[in-house]
Amino acid sequence: MSIKERLLKELCCLASLECQEKYMLDKYLLCIDLIEDCESACKIALAESNKIYFSIEERKAIAKMLDKFTECDSKFWEEEEKASMTDYEDFIYHNSTFCELRELALKTIQIFGYEFDDFDYD
Repeated sequence: MSIKERLLKELCCLASLECQEKYMLDKYLLCIDLIEDCESACKIALAESNKIYFSIEERKAIAKMLDKFTECDSKFWEEEEKASMTDYEDFIYHNSTFCELRELALKTIQIFGYEFDDFDYD
């Protein structure tokens, strides 16, 4: 899998409410894993050695995603931890930071010239 393919796969999982309903509500996937995997893929994509694989616009979108990950402060992780032990449903639908991450992941996919339906997150 190429660097770009991995990044788009991780963005797709983060952008997909269906994926989150399917895997997070069943405790198969934790929010922290979803975010860390996507953040890691973004960092790898922005490495200087990978610059040739992305347009300037794509690199800006990836950097914006990384900036958004920094908004996951201690309060966010406390709320996520409580949700992971009880019920992720409210967190998935109503945590503003998480909802904004999902929306930005979708916008980033679109900057790459794709639509969400172009991918299979499984």
